[in-house]
Amino acid sequence: MRILYKLQYFWERLFDHSSNEYNGLEGYSYYAFISYTEKDEKWAEWLQWNLEHYKIPTKVRSEKKDLPERIRPVFWYKNDLAGAHLSGAIKKELMQSKYMIVVCSPASANKAWVNDEVRYFKENLQRDNRIIPFVVGGVIKADNPDQECLPLPIRCLPREKELRCIDVREYGKSKALVNIVSSLFNVRFDVLWDRYRREQRKRCTIYGTIITLLTIVLLGCWDYFLHTKYRYYVDMVDCNGIPTGIIQIDNSDAKKSLQALSL
Repeated sequence: MRILYKLQYFWERLFDHSSNEYNGLEGYSYYAFISYTEKDEKWAEWLQWNLEHYKIPTKVRSEKKDLPERIRPVFWYKNDLAGAHLSGAIKKELMQSKYMIVVCSPASANKAWVNDEVRYFKENLQRDNRIIPFVVGGVIKADNPDQECLPLPIRCLPREKELRCIDVREYGKSKALVNIVSSLFNVRFDVLWDRYRREQRKRCTIYGTIITLLTIVLLGCWDYFLHTKYRYYVDMVDCNGIPTGIIQIDNSDAKKSLQALSL
């Protein structure tokens, strides 16, 4: 399935010549900055991949003109940061990001650079209302500090500014993804979810048809090139009273004839 997504992605990148003028970035370079720790790298990669390959439904975009078709690009860095201070490069990427998605777990809650990134986005850039906590483990506001999943700058927000956490364990991957998209563009979750399920059913039908056709083609090739074939002949038959030489007969006649040869 992922191979088909990749082919679709490269096809769109090859023939997509649209500009960024109406892509909803509003002057930013990225839709979101993903903050995470090395133990949650698989979740950061999953988020970036699925957000960039999520297609906002045409009907939803027709009703809300400022929505883009794709959520590209989303920023995440592969290498871990060394030290407790943010580098100038990361600060620049944070400034150029419209939203921040924080992969929340006990590991990230205690990681210095995750806290620094959130603090910089919240306090220096004044975008605390654009932080999306994506919970993958631990407990929200736990009594046991070892189980706490939220970084300190998020935990310290006043009650009137508390952020809604999207817990993948509660929603599941698909609903959590659509929840994030809903938060990014202020679109009702139920509208996006209904369209998402329709698109998934449509995709399954298309992929199922493709797989069925490929299976038929492969079976046909196997039967034509690899399957052993038998032809049956008799060395003499009576044709209207005239003896005739070797002639091919079908399977039913071969079973009846004692003189049938298998070649």
